[in-house]
Amino acid sequence: MGGIPLAAMHRLGEAVLALDGDAFLTLRFDRHDSCLGQVRGTIEARVQMRCQRCLQPAELELRIPVALGIVRSEAEAERLPGDLDPLLLDDDRCRLSDLVEDELLLALPVVAMHVKDAPECLPGKTEFKSEGSIDSGKSDVKRPFDVLASLKKDH
Repeated sequence: MGGIPLAAMHRLGEAVLALDGDAFLTLRFDRHDSCLGQVRGTIEARVQMRCQRCLQPAELELRIPVALGIVRSEAEAERLPGDLDPLLLDDDRCRLSDLVEDELLLALPVVAMHVKDAPECLPGKTEFKSEGSIDSGKSDVKRPFDVLASLKKDH
């Protein structure tokens, strides 16, 4: 058990809005018959990403299960049991902070959003300003379905 400051994870900093707080680890390193060793446990962290629905910061809670088999080659990785993902080492060393940062990066959503029905992300809550006279209902913008609207009025 322990923690690693998120501020030390520069690659993660490119994917999230801020590097505040720590990643909390509960990892166990053991021997395994089919590889050099195994790493099992969980990594937990809170990160902020931009919500793609409302464009406001969204706090995401990550809880990542870890089940890695330590290997030195692709051939060894192919022999791992199905419940272990390979952790390929070029030499006998692996920085724990790099391992944790890799797992956090892999766990980030492709499209971040607030949880469903979050009060800060409800429809109508966010106002967007654009040029033109949207309030008056007049606009010079051609809309692709305006033709369909005129057909509906004829019937």
